Amino acid sequence: VPLPANALLSAGMVERIIEMLPLHAGYRAAASLMLVDGLASHAVAADLSVDHDVRIDVAGRSVDCWLVALRAGAIEERLWVSKAGSRVVRTEQAVADGLLVSVLTS
Repeated sequence: VPLPANALLSAGMVERIIEMLPLHAGYRAAASLMLVDGLASHAVAADLSVDHDVRIDVAGRSVDCWLVALRAGAIEERLWVSKAGSRVVRTEQAVADGLLVSVLTS
């Protein structure tokens, strides 16, 4: 399958790439998100943007984060990236049966 140069292939790749970006208020970047539907795959244009900064509780401590949105058509994932250390500490994505949440616990 031919891949665009800016293709994001998996959730893990998305998190690692976001941790390497120079995030700041108003940051935006374009990407392609690879989707697999049955046996076929295709690239969908995606947009990464820092929506705002926020302080959240993670594993009993308060963490200053950038709230990053990954949008690709009807797909949207929100990622909280710590300002200190640039680690993804929380993610949320709406799925058919509810909300898929991942939180860093240590």
